[in-house]
Amino acid sequence: MTVQVIASGSGGNAYALHSEGEASLLLEAGVKYRELQVALNHQVTQLAGCVLSHEHLDHAASAERLTRAGVRVHATPGTLAALNLTGHRVVPLSLLEQHRVGSWRVTPFKAVHDAAEPAGFLIEDAQGDRLLFITDSAWCAYTFPGINLVLIECNYDVEMLNGAVMKGKLLPQVAARTIKNHMSLANCIKTLQANDLSHCRQIVLLHLSAGNSNEKNFKSAVEAATGIPASIAPEKGVIA
Repeated sequence: MTVQVIASGSGGNAYALHSEGEASLLLEAGVKYRELQVALNHQVTQLAGCVLSHEHLDHAASAERLTRAGVRVHATPGTLAALNLTGHRVVPLSLLEQHRVGSWRVTPFKAVHDAAEPAGFLIEDAQGDRLLFITDSAWCAYTFPGINLVLIECNYDVEMLNGAVMKGKLLPQVAARTIKNHMSLANCIKTLQANDLSHCRQIVLLHLSAGNSNEKNFKSAVEAATGIPASIAPEKGVIA
């Protein structure tokens, strides 16, 4: 399995999962449909489907347009209702149940975010390669065996966040919302350490705060805590 980063960050999020011999799976659709078309070589209609974590537009802006293009969009019932998505190409996902999306196996689990019914995902291709995807979640209450690749939010360092509030650079209410809805470096490390990483080849950190994170320090801290190579998600590119 390889991950193509179409977009990552507060401006929009979309990732294409590719596996030899399988139709690709789109994970998030938080960019314009035209950008998806270009990134996927105008083969959007060949996707196995699209999976959405929640309804916020930086993750789901093109969801309705995808259904009109013939792509099935999969999300929790709460997310679909919040987006007002209906029709035969709209597929609800039950939490903690495995679902088939083409040849992919997708298991959604509850995330912690200010959305209707947010989810993270354990995604497995036909060869058994397993991806753990957690974004826009303050923590994760679940653990998973046999993970090969992790894409996980690592938004802020709590000392940097508190320091920004003390210096008047960040409103207390904004800091409070961040803590309730996004994953700190400390919680990211706790989540990773709680999971089986014995077969993990790479950890990719997502959604770093522009003002309350440090890419070099976050990467080093995660590698030291897990013993697994870590990287910061590029704005665009391919992750092996």
